[in-house]
Amino acid sequence: PAASRSEPRPLHGMYGSLLLNTIVSTPIGASPILSGAFAPSDWIICARSFFVIAITKLISIDPKLVAAYANRASAYSKKGNYDLAVADYNQAISIDPKLVAAYANRASAYSKMGNYDLAVADYNQAISIDSKNSDLYFGRGRVNLYAGSLDKALADLNQANVLAPKYAYAALWLDIVSQRNKLPSRLPQTSSQLDMTAWPAPVIRLFMGQTTPSALLAAAESPDANTKKGQVCEANFYTGELSLMKGSKAEAIR
Repeated sequence: PAASRSEPRPLHGMYGSLLLNTIVSTPIGASPILSGAFAPSDWIICARSFFVIAITKLISIDPKLVAAYANRASAYSKKGNYDLAVADYNQAISIDPKLVAAYANRASAYSKMGNYDLAVADYNQAISIDSKNSDLYFGRGRVNLYAGSLDKALADLNQANVLAPKYAYAALWLDIVSQRNKLPSRLPQTSSQLDMTAWPAPVIRLFMGQTTPSALLAAAESPDANTKKGQVCEANFYTGELSLMKGSKAEAIR
């Protein structure tokens, strides 16, 4: 949930036309995406596979194209092939040791593999290059939370909120970690900087006691199927997180 800022960031720019030309020039028989009848989910899977094929061809033409490795790693990561993603991020970083997105994305892959120490090390390296990037503190803060380092998570998410006070998820996760550290909620203050007319504002309201889980689920509805799927997932996740937090408080009172 709310991983949009820590998901793999594809690299575009000067190599976009090269990649497009590679895709267009690939023979029709080279990929199943160009024939047959597919459901929408099948098209997505095939598109990602074809994307990997195209980038691999591009790398064979010029093995020093850092954006090609980074984009293929992103495609692997979205398919759940984290070992392959890490290998490609390694290659991208070896070509450009200051490529912040590659460190951040490799950290995300390590985190999903449960390798939190390696994830934190990558975020450390990325922050040493770009110390004003709120996404990096947000990502490292969540990894520290998963690793059980609540004090470090709190410091990182506080910094993310300072650097990006209008980013709702930074405010939300800062509140989650604050309450896990038995600190009072700061959402009444931090929410004043947020756009409370757009998602995830209903989640913020739930945490502030201004709405109910059923109302949150209703607010997660969207005419776009993908948007609805993501928002319903988040609504269920954050409702569960809030219930756990309330349960912990009840145990503490007893």
